[in-house]
Amino acid sequence: MYQYRTKHRGRKVAAAILFSCLMLASCVSTELNSQLGTEVVGKGSQIEFTWDADHPFAQQYARQNIVLVAEYLELDQSGRSKPVRQVLSRSNNQFAEIRKKVFSLPPQLRSIPASSNVCLYLQMNRQAIPLRNAGKFDTARFKYAEWSQLVATSTGRRLLSQDIATAERNLAIAERNLETSLNQQNQSIDDFNQQLASENLAQAITIYDASDCKNITVAATEQSKPFDVLEIEQHLPTALNVCAARAFNSVRFAEAIAKQEIPSVRLLPSIIKLNKTNLDALIERLDSQRKQQLQIFTQSFLRFVQNTNSNFKPEIGSRNDLLPVSAYTYQRQDAVLRSLSASQVANEAQLTLGVEVVSNELEEFKSCVVEGQQQLKTKYEAWQKRLASSPNRIDAKTQFIVQKCESMFTDNQQRLRQFKQQEEAADETLTKLQARFDQLGLAPNLPTQSAALNEQVCSLSSSP
Repeated sequence: MYQYRTKHRGRKVAAAILFSCLMLASCVSTELNSQLGTEVVGKGSQIEFTWDADHPFAQQYARQNIVLVAEYLELDQSGRSKPVRQVLSRSNNQFAEIRKKVFSLPPQLRSIPASSNVCLYLQMNRQAIPLRNAGKFDTARFKYAEWSQLVATSTGRRLLSQDIATAERNLAIAERNLETSLNQQNQSIDDFNQQLASENLAQAITIYDASDCKNITVAATEQSKPFDVLEIEQHLPTALNVCAARAFNSVRFAEAIAKQEIPSVRLLPSIIKLNKTNLDALIERLDSQRKQQLQIFTQSFLRFVQNTNSNFKPEIGSRNDLLPVSAYTYQRQDAVLRSLSASQVANEAQLTLGVEVVSNELEEFKSCVVEGQQQLKTKYEAWQKRLASSPNRIDAKTQFIVQKCESMFTDNQQRLRQFKQQEEAADETLTKLQARFDQLGLAPNLPTQSAALNEQVCSLSSSP
C-alpha cells in the first residue's frame, strides 16, 4: 500500500499545486509531503485509495467517480507489442465518509501482456491523480507486482488455451486432408491398374509406384484410343462435367464429409434450396463475372445430376473425388446455409458472408475446370504426338501409357507435398503456442497482507 500523508499549511497554495499535477501528471516539491496527502494500498484483489481530511481535493475525491486504469504492452501472435490502456474498475462512494475508495482488480486482461510489467494509475475527470511529487519521476503510476504477475499469467493461459484449441483443430483437419490424399492416391493407382487390365493395355504388370511405369508394355493387338483422350472441343464440357461431379460428391458423401470435417464445396450444390428471396438478394450482390460463373456452375451441376448413373467414370481423377475448399470457407458454410435457407429475410451481414463463401467456392470450381482442361489437353497432345511421330503404334502407345502413369504419380506427389506442408505448418504453430503456454507456468496467489504501493514507480519502459 501507499501511505502518503500530508499536512497542509495553505490549502489554496496546495490546491493550485495539485491542479498543476492533475493537468501535467507531474509535481515539483511543495508544502505537501512527497506522498501528496494520499495513500494507495494493495491487498488481495483490491486497491484502496485514501486521502487526508484536509486534502485540497478531499471533497472532489469523495463525490466524483474515480477509475482505476491499467497500462501495459500488448503482445500479438506475431510477437510484436504495442501500448494499450484498459479501465479495470470504477469506484463507488460507499466509503466516502471515511475518505476511502475501493477498486476491485480483475483476474484477467483483454489481451496478453508482453510481460508482467503492468502499470496502474487512478483517474478523475480524465486526468491522472498525482500520488507523489516530481522527485519520483512519475507522479501518478504505480505497480502492484503480485497482481501484475497473476494477471499476465492468467490472461496468457486463457487466451493461449483458445489459440491452442484452434491450432489443434487445424492440425486435425490437416492430418485428415493428408490421409484423404493418400487414400485418393491409392484409389487412382487401383483405377489405373484396372484400366490396364480391362483394356488389355499392358502385359503381366501391376503398378505399385512410379518406378514401375517404365516397365509397362502394350499388348501387340491394336488398341482403340483411350476413353480419357478427347478431342479439343470436348475438353471444356468434360472438365465442367467432372468438376460438377466432384461438387455432387459433397451431397453424395455429405454424412462422411461432416463426420470427418473434410473441407469441400457444400454451399453451391445446395444453392437451389435457399430461400428464393435470399437467393435473389445474394445473386444481386455478385459482380457480373461471379454471376456468369454461378450460371455456368448451376447448368453444369443440373446437367450432371440429370444424366449421371452408377457407371459414371470420370476422364480425370477418380469418381469419388471431391471439390476442395479452404478451411476458412469450409468453417463458414453451415452458418451461411442456415441463414439463407431460413424463411426470414437474411440481413446484410449474412448476405455479405454468403457472397464471400459463394465467391470462394466458385473460384475453386473455376480452378478445377481450368486444371481439368489442362490435364485433358496434356493427354490429347501426348496422344497426338504418338500418332504423328511414331509409325510403330505399339511403341507410341507404350510411351503414352508410361507418360500417363508417371504424370499420375507426379500429380499425386505434388498434392501430398502440399498437404504435408500444411500439416507441418499447423504442427509448428501448435508447438509454438504450447511452448508459450508452458513458459507461463501457474498464476501466483495474491498476498493477504496489505502492501503500500505509492513508492513503486511504474513505467512501461522499465523491466518487470
